[in-house]
Amino acid sequence: LNVGAYTNSLGLQDLINTFDSDGDFYDNPDFYNKLKVANDLGISLSTDIISFGFYRGKNFWSANVGVRFDLEAGIPRNMFDYLRDSPDGEDSDLSSWNNQNYQISNLRLALNSFAEVGVGYARIINDRLTVGGKFNVLLGMGNLDMKINNVQISTTELYDRYGNIDPNANATIDVDASLEANMKGLELTTDDYSGAIDGVEMNGFGIGGYGVGIDLGATYRLLNNLTLSAAVTDLGFISWSKSSS
Repeated sequence: LNVGAYTNSLGLQDLINTFDSDGDFYDNPDFYNKLKVANDLGISLSTDIISFGFYRGKNFWSANVGVRFDLEAGIPRNMFDYLRDSPDGEDSDLSSWNNQNYQISNLRLALNSFAEVGVGYARIINDRLTVGGKFNVLLGMGNLDMKINNVQISTTELYDRYGNIDPNANATIDVDASLEANMKGLELTTDDYSGAIDGVEMNGFGIGGYGVGIDLGATYRLLNNLTLSAAVTDLGFISWSKSSS
């Protein structure tokens, strides 16, 4: 099991505190002050379902069947400004919506999930050098790319000091965004009256794309107690079916 994560703004303890905050982490001033104008986050998870290997002379053969999940996100700090200022719950002070102007831009989210079937080969060249490679067949399960270029939220005087709605109140939301997805069984739903797309639903599951990948690597024992290693991994591609896009 392999789990990796990175962020350009928060440390491990910040993330632990976030998960322990019962959902109100964005109100924490320590958390907010560490945010950058653009905050990048990445998480990857991979695991082997079946894997085995064996030596044959100086050659080592291996095979595996596994799955992998990658997530990348870019979250601007002004997104957290909106969360901090927005009223939350039935008992919140709705007057905080009065005369507001929020702009959220450059928000992105990318997901990639696939299974791999791999065969690896390594050979001991001498008592110091070993080289190897691996060939993977990739079975695409899902891919998503969402970009929110700009969201503009503007309000007039919506509520009076008693919490009553002003009859002349006005609020507007302008959105510029795109979403591309590839997944077998994913279908768009439309509104019966207007014919406009209003959601997505899953009708089954399957392989939505196919691809290949290779890994290359070597180790060299420089000293008896020092071995150097280098590798290039995940060179390849997945081609997604148009019928599942």
